[in-house]
Amino acid sequence: QACEQSNAWIGDFQSSVNKMNVQNFNWTMYSLLFIHIQQIIKKITEEKK
Repeated sequence: QACEQSNAWIGDFQSSVNKMNVQNFNWTMYSLLFIHIQQIIKKITEEKK
């Protein structure tokens, strides 16, 4: 289920990343996933309070 949710979230950016070279794609995916994970951690932390 986590993979399906991640793929759906990343799919929102498909039109943008289709035109990128490999280096830009890798950097963009790393950045997007980093931001996404930070948001998840923040949400979980706030729910525990």
